[in-house]
Amino acid sequence: MKADTVKVRCLRLFSLTCLVVTGCADALDDPLHDAPATGRARQALVDPDATYLPGVSYFGSNRYIEYIPGDLPLIFTAPHGGDLEPSAIPDRTPETCGVPRIATVTDANTQEQARALHAAFYSRTGRYPHVIVNRLHRVKLDANRALAEAACGAPRAEAAWDDYHAFIEVAKARILRDHGKGWYTDLHGHGHEALRLELGFDMNGDALRHTDEELDADPTYEAGSTLRTFSEQSPLSFSTLLRGPSSLGSIFANAGYDAVPSQSIPAPTVDQVFFSGGFNTVEHGCKDGGMICGAQIESWRVGVRDTAANRARFATTAVEVFDEFLSTNFGIHVPLDPQRAAEPGTFIVVDNDNAGNDLTRARFHAASSWSTTANNQQKHLGDFRLSSGDGPSSDGAEFFFYIGAPGVYDVDAWWPSASTRTEAASYRVFELDGGPMLADLTRSQRTDGGQWNSLGTFTFPHVGWAKVLISRYLSGPGSLAADAVRVTLVAADDRAPIARIDPTPTVPEGSLVSLDAGHSFDFEGHSLTYTWRLGEGLTATGRLATHVYPDNGLYRVDLTVADPEGHTGAVSRLITVTNVAPTVNAGPDVVITSGDVFALHATFEDPGVHDAPWSWEVDWTEATDGGATDDKAAGLPLSHRFCMAGEHLVRLTVTDKDGGVGADTARVDVGRYRVGIDVQPSFFYLDGNPALQAAWNAVPITAHVLSTPAFDATRLRVDTVRLTNLAGSGTSVATLPGGQWHALPADINGDGRLDLVLFFRRADLIASGDLTPDTTALHLVADAADCRQVLGSQPVRVIR
Repeated sequence: MKADTVKVRCLRLFSLTCLVVTGCADALDDPLHDAPATGRARQALVDPDATYLPGVSYFGSNRYIEYIPGDLPLIFTAPHGGDLEPSAIPDRTPETCGVPRIATVTDANTQEQARALHAAFYSRTGRYPHVIVNRLHRVKLDANRALAEAACGAPRAEAAWDDYHAFIEVAKARILRDHGKGWYTDLHGHGHEALRLELGFDMNGDALRHTDEELDADPTYEAGSTLRTFSEQSPLSFSTLLRGPSSLGSIFANAGYDAVPSQSIPAPTVDQVFFSGGFNTVEHGCKDGGMICGAQIESWRVGVRDTAANRARFATTAVEVFDEFLSTNFGIHVPLDPQRAAEPGTFIVVDNDNAGNDLTRARFHAASSWSTTANNQQKHLGDFRLSSGDGPSSDGAEFFFYIGAPGVYDVDAWWPSASTRTEAASYRVFELDGGPMLADLTRSQRTDGGQWNSLGTFTFPHVGWAKVLISRYLSGPGSLAADAVRVTLVAADDRAPIARIDPTPTVPEGSLVSLDAGHSFDFEGHSLTYTWRLGEGLTATGRLATHVYPDNGLYRVDLTVADPEGHTGAVSRLITVTNVAPTVNAGPDVVITSGDVFALHATFEDPGVHDAPWSWEVDWTEATDGGATDDKAAGLPLSHRFCMAGEHLVRLTVTDKDGGVGADTARVDVGRYRVGIDVQPSFFYLDGNPALQAAWNAVPITAHVLSTPAFDATRLRVDTVRLTNLAGSGTSVATLPGGQWHALPADINGDGRLDLVLFFRRADLIASGDLTPDTTALHLVADAADCRQVLGSQPVRVIR
């Protein structure tokens, strides 16, 4: 088998569909996987490098798995919505799967719900989400389980499981390549008593019943959720993203679909069943990292997924919900830019050959019993379809056309007439595929060939795919032709305008927020009026609105747009205002003297109007102070008396009530307090004669420290006194035989103030290196009892 061989076969089905297969030429006919069911790598017959066209269906082996590629950063999967029960795949049972219980109940209409979402996104954006559908009934394959339980060892089911998850990986790879990040949604249905959406982020009811504070305090909740990566990168708390005002559940609830978790329903009660997520969201979300996060959505049936109209209504709402949720919280934008309403007379032609159709608006599908022939000059284009004889009830030809705007449409059919044709061709018109039938008609195809023939004028009330069905089973005797259908707009409903707010920013508090409604949209092209509610009781009008939010938090902005007929559209967005830390000014650098009081005239600014109280702390380096203030305008008049000489980096820190921290540093250079000293003798002999040196050493050296009106020399702490040449280690005051310091007060200069006389030994000065042949001055340093550090200096002379 040549693994690099790629075959693409395009088939005439509901849409242009392609079967993408890798392998040898016979793989289409017998695409079985013979590898064991467990302990094996995925072996999908899917080529990840193939060209996938957005909006076109592709199929895996045996056409069990369908992939509709997209060009939006969104993936929707429907693992439990299939209805195929091929006999080639044995049923999943506890015995075949080797487990006590097996779930085989189908989530009704979730496949159709995925298709409705696909249509709604295209209607609103002109682009497609990625959609992957398991077409097998759950009794044959559960695509939301690990392989062993999903396929229970059946080779064809294993192949389908491989294809299903391989297509999801293809979609993820394209999203990361084209958008950098994206969102994954796994669609399910529940039958629980509480009619609400159950949003599964892989957090069970017990976890959700914790308080927001508990969820945010324990990082394992965030790390264990399928919101993990986006939450870790967000300025919002995990609980806010999970069930706050801007959460997926809260936005759905605001749009009319109750949800849990949300702001209104934060958690299920203890006695309520709750589906918290499954294999797919864990496998393809960001619980283990990555830039595609996601959730499981379990929807109730009646009102959401029971009818085509309800599915279309939910899907239209979901487009708005996902846009608001993803753009507000994660910067993932859904480009809501629908096409203008078509003018009356605009038409869509659906030909029986999809090669001639605009597949975004027109698609054809016929059962295999319909042959293709060109043997009639009245054909619409190159050929037409022909069916003869009786057929089963499903043996029909379907002409699908996309209703982009609800309204009134003429529907016409074209057929090539012949005498052998039926006189009772059955035409049925449906407002939506799978929706109510608008008309059940018969037409004779023996006449009026080669022209458009009216089937009637109908009101199509919903955006989406409608269809005309030509039924072989219901038609009378004779051959039946299916050639083309034309749908012409007579009058479009005046649709409500679409409100849009650009951007939905995250801004710092105190900053000007600029909001623009310029991308709001009216389908009929009418001018719009704009009304804003900005929060805090403020309103504004006009396309542009600006406001300064005074404090951090989440602020809801509401915009209502109206057209001249009074139709309105509304949208809400949450503005995230982040806290701004105070800006601190500790003042200029200064030079002072030891013992001086330094006044720190500090100020700070904070754009948060409601950020009081502000706590402050100042580190003086030799002490700290702290306090709080409610008045930032008053500044912080702080002071400190510096004792220690040297450089001090004074750091002032201010913290607002939200934890924002600002700081600044001022340098304070503290010099020693200068005092007068008199050293005697002021000259020294260092001549090397031992006898002479011994005589000199017997003579004490005195240092007289003189008092002044501002300084009391007797308050020096004698134990801190050092006499030094600044090169030696410093020489202490001599001690008396009893161990007392040799120091005494005396009025040396006769000014009536007691000075301090200090005695030093010449030998000690020499030993400490403070008296050397190079000494030119002696300096006295000491600490005073009043905390001042002092310095006195005197030149000296050394004689050799």
